[in-house]
Amino acid sequence: MEKRRPYNAEHIDEIAERLKRARASTKLNQTQFAERIGISQHRLSQYENSRPLTLEVALAICDEFGFSLDWLYRGDGIMLPHGLWERVNPTE
Repeated sequence: MEKRRPYNAEHIDEIAERLKRARASTKLNQTQFAERIGISQHRLSQYENSRPLTLEVALAICDEFGFSLDWLYRGDGIMLPHGLWERVNPTE
């Protein structure tokens, strides 16, 4: 079993960058994205600028938009769940 990395400021910055990428992929601005997950635009901005992302908000993001929680929190795998990834990126 692989040992997990400790959670530190560098990881928080990485999560913030993945959150920005996730939002950008939805083509929503901060206000629209925040409304869809039930938080304020100000709070979303804080998360995108390296405030630690709560599990509750991370789950709301993944539930609403279908992102992978493993990807959002740890950078593991792909942004979207496997079945959805195949639908948006079909192979020939």
